Amino acid sequence: MFRPRNTLLEAALAYATAGIAVRPAYTLVRAPARHDAFGRWICSCGDLLCDAPGEHLAAESGWTTDLHQVAATWPETPPNLLITSGERVSFWRVPRVSGAEGLRLFEQLRPGPWPAHLKLPSGEWLVATLPPAGDIELPTGVVHLEPGVPVLAPPSRRLPTKSGLLGLSTRTRWLQASGFPRTPLPTAEDVLRLVGRAELERIELLSGIRTVDVV
Repeated sequence: MFRPRNTLLEAALAYATAGIAVRPAYTLVRAPARHDAFGRWICSCGDLLCDAPGEHLAAESGWTTDLHQVAATWPETPPNLLITSGERVSFWRVPRVSGAEGLRLFEQLRPGPWPAHLKLPSGEWLVATLPPAGDIELPTGVVHLEPGVPVLAPPSRRLPTKSGLLGLSTRTRWLQASGFPRTPLPTAEDVLRLVGRAELERIELLSGIRTVDVV
């Protein structure tokens, strides 16, 4: 009998094997016809007004890296997948403009392994790095997602764009780092330094003032 690949289970096992804690999230389902004749996407939690469809914690299970527990949690029809910062990885929410420019600078300079990242519906970026070695000064607008703060992980599905509410939901994926979490990550210091440089250059451009480049 043919069975489709359970890509969410494969991803959950890969994250857990790499020491990144995982947890199930509710998923996206079509609204019953009695509630919505158009069959729009809603959260499987059952709340038609859910403010985080398919992206919030499901059930009472906790964060885990136990492979047996993971295998039991993501069955043939699996829930979405959440991961969180920890000893293996830190996640950062980075502004749209300075994030894009910082990643461009990173690509040009290649100071180390490429950071796994994805674009959020808000236009901001979610970037994965090694945890910082100590206290670190954050560039303007950058937020560290502390351990326990859930991150919707690829290949989970999230709501489509406005123009596609009746179409397929969107499968998330890591950009330029499809091998994550098996591949190495750059240091937080390397990535955030370039995001900070991009933000400084943006401010200088807007103000018409040019100072010495940050190194």
